[in-house]
Amino acid sequence: MAVPIDDETRKRVLEEARAGASRNEVARRTGVSTASVSRICKAAGHTFDRTKTIKATAARLVDLKAMRVSLSGDLLGDVGEARARMHDSDSARDFFHLARSVAALTHAHVMLVRHDGDDPGLEAAKSVLGNLMDALRISHTGEDFTQGGNGGEAT
Repeated sequence: MAVPIDDETRKRVLEEARAGASRNEVARRTGVSTASVSRICKAAGHTFDRTKTIKATAARLVDLKAMRVSLSGDLLGDVGEARARMHDSDSARDFFHLARSVAALTHAHVMLVRHDGDDPGLEAAKSVLGNLMDALRISHTGEDFTQGGNGGEAT
């Protein structure tokens, strides 16, 4: 069971908060949990300035988006490398496994791009991925499921 916070500590929490200390600073200085600091301040009608938090969160989101863009570019480079290795492969098995790698890398790229919203190249990338999977099926089975009236079903 939690130990009740005495009136003197409550008074100190409010003094620190009203002096402009952040919620986390107040908690560190007084030894009271951040949740308790929030409850004490809310009960007294005090709110914390969240401007710094909002700005820091916005900056972090921009940083994360930049990381996703960089990773997306790296994935496209990996797709190119895997495709080159795929076309240089000596066996159908190696070709198939490399083609699956290309598909997985392309899918990862598409998911990163999709995360950040509409991209004019997204539909083209989906189309390329779909065409790649169709080519893999043809290569692996020797049957073209994209043609004919069986709805893509194997016969």
